Amino acid sequence: MSNKLKLRVALLLTALFAVGLCIYSFSLTKLAWQEYDDARLAAFARQIDSADHIVATFKSGSVSLIIAGEDAKKVVRAVSLSKSHRPPSGSKWKIYYSVNAAFLRGTNVLGDIEICSQAFVIYHDQSPFQDDTGLLKAIVYEPTSDAYFKEREGK
Repeated sequence: MSNKLKLRVALLLTALFAVGLCIYSFSLTKLAWQEYDDARLAAFARQIDSADHIVATFKSGSVSLIIAGEDAKKVVRAVSLSKSHRPPSGSKWKIYYSVNAAFLRGTNVLGDIEICSQAFVIYHDQSPFQDDTGLLKAIVYEPTSDAYFKEREGK
């Protein structure tokens, strides 16, 4: 084998190794973020587990709805079953979270989330989660949004 061919093979193997290392590194990073998001959600789910009602508020209006009983329990369960909806590395979703849902036990606020349809954030500056059950949208987001728009129509 000539020296040129050996050099080309060596460069090709080095490039393949570098690409493989990048892919492996990306997989580890994604796995680490997934574990971090799972831990954040699990801690929040424990925090709101004893909520007996939810106060949902449309951010730019004066509309608030109270969700209690079985519906509140369904929403708590839907939040706890949600999955990370983290965007690709280095980017951010452009989502307007228009509904705030506060989870309460009596008068004690246990935690709150900001919602846009089925996506929600626990803390506004962190990556969102996705509720695949559709309950968050059906029980909290849509009724609150509908009430807000009905109130605006009446003005």
